[in-house]
Amino acid sequence: MKIAIDVSQVAYGTGVASYTKNLVKALLKIDKKNDYILFGYSLRLGSRLKDFEAELKPSKNFNFKFLFPSLHLRARVRCLAPFRPSRCCR
Repeated sequence: MKIAIDVSQVAYGTGVASYTKNLVKALLKIDKKNDYILFGYSLRLGSRLKDFEAELKPSKNFNFKFLFPSLHLRARVRCLAPFRPSRCCR
């Protein structure tokens, strides 16, 4: 089975980051049957994701992918915010 895990939070050093790191390390250590795809995105802290990738022992059952949204997507996201409720919602 292929299992994808978003490891973006690892870049921020919070409690969720610690949980994610430990979960991924444990899964890769004990599970040799499933394939893991670890993906993440951080505009400013991408180097921390690369550091996390380097911490992991090489294994046949995982791939690490960094996501970099295109400029077109970033422009569309900016246009969608902020949300303004219509008059009927006030």
